[in-house]
Amino acid sequence: MRFSVLDDVKKGDDMKLPSYCVSTEKIDPITDIGGIDKTLIRNEEIEEAWRLVGKQSEWVIDLVRVHKGEIPIDQFLQFMHFFMNIMSLGHRSKLTNGGRVLSF
Repeated sequence: MRFSVLDDVKKGDDMKLPSYCVSTEKIDPITDIGGIDKTLIRNEEIEEAWRLVGKQSEWVIDLVRVHKGEIPIDQFLQFMHFFMNIMSLGHRSKLTNGGRVLSF
């Protein structure tokens, strides 16, 4: 599994990653999110939008972390079903796995 981690790293800073992480690319600070109008966000701070995206990523990482080993696809789909239910999108979402299309 691959995760992308974005951090506010200034030029010249050495990013200290744990030994099991590999830094694959350097990126410039991101000041927007496509499709998000920051003027609608309190204080017009795009960082708040990025914080929310980070919380979503954190949830997925936590889902992986709480399991003893590889997550069976049915278990993963059930968790995703509950996640999507919050937004009334349960049974409307799809995951493609090895050519199979699975609903959750």
